[in-house]
Amino acid sequence: LLHIRCHDAELRILKHAKEALVWFLEHLNLTEVLNERTEDTPWTWLGSMFYAGQLYTTIGYGFPATSTAAGRVASIFYILFGIPIFLIILKDIGRLMSRGCRKLYKRLRSSRRKIADTKSLQTVSHFFSNKMNARLHAENAFPIPIALSMLFLWILFSASLFCYWEREWGYLTSIYFFFVSISTVGLGDIVFMNPDMMIFNFLLILIGLALLSMCFNLIQVQSFSVFLFSFFCYTPT
Repeated sequence: LLHIRCHDAELRILKHAKEALVWFLEHLNLTEVLNERTEDTPWTWLGSMFYAGQLYTTIGYGFPATSTAAGRVASIFYILFGIPIFLIILKDIGRLMSRGCRKLYKRLRSSRRKIADTKSLQTVSHFFSNKMNARLHAENAFPIPIALSMLFLWILFSASLFCYWEREWGYLTSIYFFFVSISTVGLGDIVFMNPDMMIFNFLLILIGLALLSMCFNLIQVQSFSVFLFSFFCYTPT
């Protein structure tokens, strides 16, 4: 009987202690704070990197999103400095990739035809004085359909990886998500659910953005070359 009474007394003490603790937490408004700390949060290190990548790429899926004033102010400063730097870097990467593709294609074409490698034309006078070099320059331009095919194949490859990591996504959904991402639209209707693969998935998107920048640069260079060739090397019949 003494043991039972002691046990009942311990239970009453624990009950009163629990009630006192609950009252203390509610009195200091700590209940919501504890609930936020114990539930799953996207603001891990990987989630924060994913959020930062959305800002400087201007994709903006809308998940995760900051809810504090300090986080929003930090986002504003990050956008102001991150977006210009990223666009400059992306443009340079696209130009380097475009230059590399043009040089590689020129070497392959020259070796196949067994002709000497001609240097790129630098000035308008060179175009005007040497029509053969201008013609070779136009012929050795990297084909735009091949560049677009490279981008399309990368979209298909990345979409297949998305399907493997995100089990709930279909292949068409993955293609849609990747296309929306590299176009920097970022509708936010579909987001990553696997936090462990967020950074790697975003790396695939960055490579897709670089390929898209390369395609734009190739189109720009080839359009300029075609214009110069047609303007300076045109001979009326």
